Amino acid sequence: MSYPFMDRSFISMKKKMGLKYLLLLIVSVVWVDAFSSEHVDRSSTSFSMPSDDHVEWEVYVDQSKDSISRGATATFDAFQGMSPPSVEVRKCELIASSRSKSPVVRCISRTDQSNCLEITNVDSVDKVYRILTHHLKLPCVDRNACECIKWKHQGNAHLEKDETDLAIKAYDRALEINCAEQEGVILMMRAHAYLQRAASHKVDLKKLVLTLTRSVVDTKKLNTLHEQARENPVLATSIFQRIESYSQNQETNFRSVKYRHGLYQFAVLHAVQDALRATQLVPDSDRSWLAAADCLSEFWKLPESIQYYKRAAVLNSSNEDKIRAEISRLQNRQQLLDAANSYGWSQDMLRLALDVGKVDE
Repeated sequence: MSYPFMDRSFISMKKKMGLKYLLLLIVSVVWVDAFSSEHVDRSSTSFSMPSDDHVEWEVYVDQSKDSISRGATATFDAFQGMSPPSVEVRKCELIASSRSKSPVVRCISRTDQSNCLEITNVDSVDKVYRILTHHLKLPCVDRNACECIKWKHQGNAHLEKDETDLAIKAYDRALEINCAEQEGVILMMRAHAYLQRAASHKVDLKKLVLTLTRSVVDTKKLNTLHEQARENPVLATSIFQRIESYSQNQETNFRSVKYRHGLYQFAVLHAVQDALRATQLVPDSDRSWLAAADCLSEFWKLPESIQYYKRAAVLNSSNEDKIRAEISRLQNRQQLLDAANSYGWSQDMLRLALDVGKVDE
């Protein structure tokens, strides 16, 4: 069994307690497996949970290597997303029993620190919801938030596996629940998913452009065919049919390129819309501004992208060096864009050339 004063998070508590109170705390600690419906062993402890609706709790989510490998990051996110204001959720490294199943969570009542729970195997959103409502007896936990976070985590899992379509569907379901506290983060993650979809379209687009390039008949070859048709009138019809088939093949390939490019642009546009909305909902998060900057850059809105990168740097100065390098890259891209515009190409052809070309080398 592990005790709440055995790690760094409880050093300050340890200093304030006398020996008698420490012994009382040891006796009152409960070790709970989240798989079990009985969270208190009444044969070995006799304390009761406070019934006050306004009781405050501190929840510590273990961030040890083992817990993180078993989903402690998602566990922490679920506690943050569902806990009422009276519950403070913290990250720390807990010293737990060797037989404890990660992720491990420790809950301590602020009003009575002898009331402690150590809960193991907290690896799902439903288990977090049960801890808050059943173990801590908090009456104001939103069930809709629980469902929303479950769909968000499903989307994150799909995104990590490059299952972009499934990720977007999961984020869509999460947003349908209308959980305002989660909307900004979910939109930010869906923007990443749409960018991932755009990247997939871009790979296919480059392959189609290569196919189109190879289907273009060399001018020298066309001149040779025309010369043969003039010298051999009997063969002229078949030769011209052959030239026409070349033209039809090029037209088919060009249509495929335009279609795939449209899918790519559509995905990027969705990413931009979600990311910009996320900056409005979570304006203090540098991640939302970075996501918006990435999307705008992919959409060739370079001056706007630079402004969003600068805002992200203000919110988190640790990113300054990386952002400075990115801004320099975008300024080079802007010079390329200005030069390309001077050739008088149509916007569609210019965007296709820029999206397919290697413009950052």
